Amino acid sequence: MKAVLRSLFGENLKNLFFLNMLTVLGSLPVVTAGTAAATMDSLLVRLTEGDFIPRLAHEYWITYRRLLKKTVPATLLCLVYFAAMLWCMSVSHQLKTGGTGLYLISWFFAGAAALIAVWWFFILGTVNLSFQDSLWNALCLSFGRFPQSLAAGLIIWGMLYAAVLLYPASLAPYFVLFLAGAQAIGLAFLWKPLETLVLNRYERLDEEEETTEI
Repeated sequence: MKAVLRSLFGENLKNLFFLNMLTVLGSLPVVTAGTAAATMDSLLVRLTEGDFIPRLAHEYWITYRRLLKKTVPATLLCLVYFAAMLWCMSVSHQLKTGGTGLYLISWFFAGAAALIAVWWFFILGTVNLSFQDSLWNALCLSFGRFPQSLAAGLIIWGMLYAAVLLYPASLAPYFVLFLAGAQAIGLAFLWKPLETLVLNRYERLDEEEETTEI
């Protein structure tokens, strides 16, 4: 964990600033927010592994276009799911009986989805797995490595929630570093299981691209 933090917040701090701004731009159409996040995750993993990326913006948009097809459906699924959970929470306040139970169940499933999403977009951005397989792996890892998932989820989603609460004062720091910084800290918590159970087991997306070019 310390090695990941030293790498990303030390020698790659400048790259974090650039990644943050690029990800904000890539998220402007809401349906591509997941694409932007997966692209950032992909490059954060590469930087952690010591890859030298001289043209970060160029590499970002190449990766962004490559991930677009499989991450937009993932983003739409997440948006629909969380919208459904918010609807259930709002309905729970109007019920005379059973409202508390529905409210607690909605929070449970929303929290579970938030932890799964943390893993899912790292997996989508780094290895060559289908939509279903990547989601299944994210589900297994979110509960199989629950302490790391919870720590990373609290950092990533907590930072986003804090930005909403502190709006508009949070706009400047969020656009400059908070987004990539939260993902970098989250990656530090997830790194060992991500490396062992995902990166070392499945074909990497960058390897697939090199094979295609050859």
